[in-house]
Amino acid sequence: MNTDLLKVALSHGALYFGPSPAIDHGTLREPAAAFAASLARCGYVLAPDALGAANASVPNVLQQIVDVVEDVYGIGLNWAPLVKGWTTPTGESAVDHLVTLFANLFPDSSIPGTTLPCGHFIPFGTFPLDRYNGCPFCGTPFTLSGEIYTGQGSRAKVLELWREADLIKLRDTLVQSAVPLDATRIQQLRVLAYAFGPGDIRTVVSVENAFVVASILEDKGMYSEAAVLIDNPSKLIRYLWYRHTGQLRIVRPASVYGKIARNYADSEARVEAVALSRRQMSLHYTRSECRRYADWLENMNIEAAAMCEMMNPRRQMWVRFIRALRLTEFAKNAKYPKLRTFLDLFYRKDYPVWLGKLESSKLRNDSEAFFRRLSTRPGLFARSLFASMLWFGPGQTLENFLKISLEIPPRLLISLSNAAVGYFMPDGDKRYVELPGGKRVAVPVNKLLSLYAEEKRMDMAVAVKGACLEAVGQFFASVPHTSGRRVYIAPSLFDIPVPVGDRAATVQDASAAYQGERFKVEGNEVRLFLQWGKGLPAQHLDMDLSAAIIYADGTSEECAYYSLSLPGACHSDDIRHIPDLVGTAEYIELDINELLRNNARYAVFTCNAYTDGSLDPGLIVGWMDSANPMKVSDESGVAYDPSTVSHFVKVSAGNLSKGLVFGVLDIAKREILWVEMPFDGRSVASLSLDSVQALVHRLESKISVGELIAIMADAQGLVRTDSPADADISYTSRDSVLEIL
Repeated sequence: MNTDLLKVALSHGALYFGPSPAIDHGTLREPAAAFAASLARCGYVLAPDALGAANASVPNVLQQIVDVVEDVYGIGLNWAPLVKGWTTPTGESAVDHLVTLFANLFPDSSIPGTTLPCGHFIPFGTFPLDRYNGCPFCGTPFTLSGEIYTGQGSRAKVLELWREADLIKLRDTLVQSAVPLDATRIQQLRVLAYAFGPGDIRTVVSVENAFVVASILEDKGMYSEAAVLIDNPSKLIRYLWYRHTGQLRIVRPASVYGKIARNYADSEARVEAVALSRRQMSLHYTRSECRRYADWLENMNIEAAAMCEMMNPRRQMWVRFIRALRLTEFAKNAKYPKLRTFLDLFYRKDYPVWLGKLESSKLRNDSEAFFRRLSTRPGLFARSLFASMLWFGPGQTLENFLKISLEIPPRLLISLSNAAVGYFMPDGDKRYVELPGGKRVAVPVNKLLSLYAEEKRMDMAVAVKGACLEAVGQFFASVPHTSGRRVYIAPSLFDIPVPVGDRAATVQDASAAYQGERFKVEGNEVRLFLQWGKGLPAQHLDMDLSAAIIYADGTSEECAYYSLSLPGACHSDDIRHIPDLVGTAEYIELDINELLRNNARYAVFTCNAYTDGSLDPGLIVGWMDSANPMKVSDESGVAYDPSTVSHFVKVSAGNLSKGLVFGVLDIAKREILWVEMPFDGRSVASLSLDSVQALVHRLESKISVGELIAIMADAQGLVRTDSPADADISYTSRDSVLEIL
């Protein structure tokens, strides 16, 4: 069985038994009953067809599926925290740490105490050692536990049966998506494309998807097919960067080195890490690869001067790639006349720059020439719409924009609609943007905003949203359709933002949620968990789980390794050394009723790398909740139950973040907003809560998947129905948005 395909199906709430599984709805056999019971302990129930397929399967296939589910949920890893029964505070204080430090610095003192296996001496009267699984002073665990709780979950996650056709349909949906995919779906696309082929490459719409598909084709030796997707120099340099680094967005190497350097406090370790990164990012290509990319450039159906203009914004990067690919050497060959011509123009800078002419007409205040030129590039018009409205006024700008709005991709129109209010009505004098390296920074708002009164700026925002959504409706109306059909839109889709922008870089193995989705809390407690160190040898590797509590009066407190207990929040204590191979865990328990009594409004969930470097690849972070009481072991402190897990994500390889916000609990509404916001700093104390609030506000203001489908239904003359049984078309999956855009 292909377990990667099973993981793809599992993340979409399904099981995959093979291409054409047999189904037996007869008497349930004992292996199938045991299989269903095993999945039930993880919070899953089987749909009838899935149970029938299990009943018809041989036991070793069922065992493989159980192994995959247990691997996804980390069953068998060490889930024991530092403190036993940690929801009852140990009472440790800074004084206890100072006394212990003194006793270890001056070991000849006559202070009575206990020496632990790690070598630290713990004086009597400081830490209650009977409550700890390890050393409370250095955070080294001695007691491990692979046991977990099961069956405490109050929600049932239904697993449907998927066949090969369902996986191929998902592959085609991902390939054809006009919306750039997040890390989870990119990983799924790679798995599906390797298993079933990339499908019809003519249907690839998104540039980012083209890079993923072209990479797969190149791995399979299908170079000419890959070249079809990389048809201009702008795409080629981004593709080469993706092949080299795995990143879809180009980041200047100097920015990467700076990000790595900021993750290290030790100067020697910092130098070594940056040097290693430089070696990894150095460009090396074989001669056959150089010839292949030279052929791609030579065969591009673009004039040499136009190619140079496309290369101009990334000129310094192109200089590096030209040298690494030995293009100058190939240009001497008579087989490459275009390559020789455009390299000559490129190095002599003898080519027109379209953006320079556009800026010239703008500075001359020649609106007619400016909009005439800008209208030839609709995508750039969309990206410069807001600034153009402030420079030339909203009336003339929107009039010209509406003329070409049908030439703009719907996802870009949706982005404009989502961003309009935040741009024209900023909170304060700054707004937060995410740089290509993943860092979120505050930048000053456009100074021209001060020229317009608040009412006028709000009118601009409303006008932009109206114009963009009208254009989206016109796009749907222009798509071939049959009016009068009945359509069902699942209510849950109205709570899921359209996944345009804010792409997640973490991987979800058990779900495929979009950033900005809301999760209702069942019960009164929310339990955060952090598991890291799987497969690594024992070493000092300190990852920290924290929660920032924001109160109604604007003040905040942190529940973290330096503040283990707050009203309504309790931490399981700080582990700084991981055991061998099985990893370790930290928890935080949030009591919603207690937080409400203390006028808390939000709780922000974060994890950080206190150790030099970034967050550990493979680190798992998420939260649990249940209407049923969730236990904490008084013997081991284990508090993990996969059946109560609401959502969790895994930090992917290549991550450079020092910290990550992964959720915001709205305490009064009892719902959690899944967000993904990287930030710098060794602890939650370095987090800018203003940037979190700005991100939450933007996610909340985004148009939902359900609203977008409703716009499509109205534009195409479809009739909404409240029952899927009465519908000709049913939209129930969050990925429905990928199908319609």
